[in-house]
Amino acid sequence: MSPVPSPALENVIVGNDAGWILAFYREKNRAIEKKPVLVINSAQYHAEIQATLPGGLEGGTYSFVVEGLIDEHYGQLTPKLIVRLYLYWRDTNRSVTGYLANLVGITGLTDSLNKDELKQALVAELAIVSVSRKLGAKRYETTIQAQERIFKALSKRVIKPLSKVTPLQLLQKIQKLTGTEIKPYGLTKKGLMPGTKDLSSAATGLEKGNTYVKEIADLAAAMEAATGKYGRGMVLIRNGVLHFGPRPIPLKDKTAKAANQPKRLTLRTGLIEAKVEGLTDSDPFFDDSKSANPSTKAQQRQFTLTLKGRPDLKPGDLVQFEPPKEDVIQATGSLLGSLVGAFGGSVVTSLGDELKHPVTLYITSVKHSLGKTSGFSTVVSGEEILDPKQPWDPRSPEGSQPVAMDSAKPTADTAVRAAQAVKQIANSGTASKRFSEVGEVRQVTTKGKGSETELPGQTLTVWRGLKASDRRSNQANRLAIERDAPLELAGVAYATPFAWGKCGLVLPRYPGTRVALIHRNGQAQDPLEVGALWEMGKGPDSQPGDWWLILPAEVPSEARGAIDEDAKPKPYEGKVTQDLIDAEGNRIIEVGELTIRVGKDNLQKAGERPKRPEKNEEKNSVTIEHTKEGSKIVMNPDGSVEITAKTIKLKSKSKKKEEGIELDAGQGTITMIAHKVDVQVSDSMNVH
Repeated sequence: MSPVPSPALENVIVGNDAGWILAFYREKNRAIEKKPVLVINSAQYHAEIQATLPGGLEGGTYSFVVEGLIDEHYGQLTPKLIVRLYLYWRDTNRSVTGYLANLVGITGLTDSLNKDELKQALVAELAIVSVSRKLGAKRYETTIQAQERIFKALSKRVIKPLSKVTPLQLLQKIQKLTGTEIKPYGLTKKGLMPGTKDLSSAATGLEKGNTYVKEIADLAAAMEAATGKYGRGMVLIRNGVLHFGPRPIPLKDKTAKAANQPKRLTLRTGLIEAKVEGLTDSDPFFDDSKSANPSTKAQQRQFTLTLKGRPDLKPGDLVQFEPPKEDVIQATGSLLGSLVGAFGGSVVTSLGDELKHPVTLYITSVKHSLGKTSGFSTVVSGEEILDPKQPWDPRSPEGSQPVAMDSAKPTADTAVRAAQAVKQIANSGTASKRFSEVGEVRQVTTKGKGSETELPGQTLTVWRGLKASDRRSNQANRLAIERDAPLELAGVAYATPFAWGKCGLVLPRYPGTRVALIHRNGQAQDPLEVGALWEMGKGPDSQPGDWWLILPAEVPSEARGAIDEDAKPKPYEGKVTQDLIDAEGNRIIEVGELTIRVGKDNLQKAGERPKRPEKNEEKNSVTIEHTKEGSKIVMNPDGSVEITAKTIKLKSKSKKKEEGIELDAGQGTITMIAHKVDVQVSDSMNVH
């Protein structure tokens, strides 16, 4: 009789005498040595074992309290060791009769585990967090606290940043730096996210100071968005391996001899109690208003199952069981009720393997408890899978604002549940804050004092938000503006280099401009526009070092202040004015008309807009004038230049005869009109 039965779907059996093994290993060059430095087991010591396996990128909680650990063994324990936990039944049941017999103490015991059975009995590969010793009721008790080895390794911080790598290269780099094993799923042959089209959104990297846990969590969120698969998490830790991406569900178990299908839970296979914990929405962003039948919104039941010890059950598995007629399956029959006192709760009524109304459950958490007085029990928490052939949940677009999900995954550990509650409170506080965001200008208000009927001047009306995040790089200039259900913000102030009363720098904001928004103190109704953004691929082709101001010159007057509510703006492609200073110090100015006025006595008051030249012949010209006495130079579009002044002096400082002042009218005429002409010549005057 095998002490660790094969986890075949119909042949999983439970016993009454549990066995455990803790094997301790050293690490060398981030790799676990093959030979353990210490092995202790249930044949040597009594122990209280609490093991909560994580369902995602978490460390789990593991506590081993060993009675009477000898000094030699205690001295070998250090927090630097790796420990592998094995749980199994030393006796087995092949029938319901055998199960009932074992409940009353009839056992066949053995600890003879072969290599394959040991692999099947592996529960977790852990890193020791702490080792302590204290005086217990009869003997010294040694407490070993541990967490998933791979989580502890990934909790280290990035020392050297990394950029411009594919997701696959990133995972490979993390694997090398942390000494972990990461198995990816769902990436393309080039190591990219599905649907990636451009280099800027494909590249990723490591940021110095972040933990590797955060880097992988961010990448997992991007994978969810890229694949459209939600609900089960893109990260699963199993037997010391991190599975990343849309993995098979249930996860293929190399040690299993049976098909990769849900495991059936009945009384014979250890099921004692099934309890409905509540409901959760598989699509939290489902829009009831767009559904003809809102009741079609998918909701999943959350269950907690109590079993006699099932060390083969792990997060990521699928199980099937008969659901309770009420919230809790009620115990029937005095015999069974009297046999499971150590476990308490209610006993399932079905003794056979037939499931009339099977529920398929995705396991999100498993807690094993093993002790000499409490026996060996397993508590499983999970979410109902409505269609086992499609275990992943679809999701409606959530928008570009980060959303803190309220529904925590079911967990079998009360301590973890309490931590989740604290996290939800923190998330709810964070969710009420608004962070930086991208928007689109829809209306520009250039004047007004602000009232119930009038927006203040120098403010904007903005549509806030982008289309649903794909979790990839450079979304701010790449994703489209949310137009189906836009959030409109009116009276938005914009930041400018200088603003003081009626003085300052007024910046152009045309309808359709993509802008960056921040929110003062994170308040949703207190936005501030802090700059404009070019949409990806739509900016001008400049050269390094350019300072280049480009302004549109042919926007119709009716399109400068507002845009129709349902209109989608197009990029401007008309004529422009330009002011360019290049990296070599050259400046080029191109405008339709240029007027320069000088004269302090005739300066305008603050806020009064300067006027164009009043004379039609001076429009579209270059005009330079001093306003005090009216001196003026006008370069007209017809090629003529007019100089008007109180006195005009042409004076050359040259001391060479071949240099001086030259007036050349070509084939034209020079006309001189004066009251008096005075010509002074010191040498000669030639007239041809």
